[in-house]
Amino acid sequence: MTAEIIVPLSLVLLAGIPHGAADILIARRMIRSNYLWLSLFLVSYLIIAAFIVVIWFLVPLFSLIIFLIISISHFGLMDTKKTKTLPLRYLRVIIYGSTPIIIPATFHTIDVSNLFALLIFEEHTVLAVYIANLFPIWFLSCVIFFVAGGKSLKYQFLEILLLAVVLAYLPPLWGFAVYFCFVHSSRHILQLLNSLGSLNYNDYLFLIVTVLISILAIIIGAFYFSSETFDIGIIKATFISLAALTVPHMLLIDSYKGLKRLQTQ
Repeated sequence: MTAEIIVPLSLVLLAGIPHGAADILIARRMIRSNYLWLSLFLVSYLIIAAFIVVIWFLVPLFSLIIFLIISISHFGLMDTKKTKTLPLRYLRVIIYGSTPIIIPATFHTIDVSNLFALLIFEEHTVLAVYIANLFPIWFLSCVIFFVAGGKSLKYQFLEILLLAVVLAYLPPLWGFAVYFCFVHSSRHILQLLNSLGSLNYNDYLFLIVTVLISILAIIIGAFYFSSETFDIGIIKATFISLAALTVPHMLLIDSYKGLKRLQTQ
């Protein structure tokens, strides 16, 4: 096992997975610990995740493209939620959401191509090249953001610029780990704590059990995919699992607006 693969993916599992696993805490608050409805929520969540995994195996390239599109939407909506009253919200959603995808594909095209090829079970793919071709549009959007945003958005622009530099410099897996753990997940966890208030013993218990089960499932998946090496297996298992969990997570957070509903209860 190589450190440049295992270490960043371990960060994703240990620091990133809990932000999605916390969906169980949102459900507990909204359902008010009714264990029948909570069980139905968990079963529905797992059915959606399992359905995504099945679809991925049937049409991997299509699934990867859809995963990237919904990731742009989810990253952008979450990373601009706290500043949604500021100007240019929709432009900022697109820029924030696409930066973690377009920048690595542009500055590390070969590495990202190899990663995408693993995820779609092929030897080669040109998807990263097509994504890299979107860089001029991303850059122009940033220019519009800088010019039209003015002083009210200077900190947001500097944040995007700093994130782009980090993602351009770091290898793709490290760049994703830094963004996913320390930008996206940390923001979500702070918003979550603000909505949930203080956590009790059962909250921590539910969260820890959910995280451990998720990590165990990914490790089992890594062994399933590790016909060549464990490194390849853990890459496939981690990202396919993230895709499977992102859809129900988005339905709760972005579509159903779980955090906002908590604050109104």
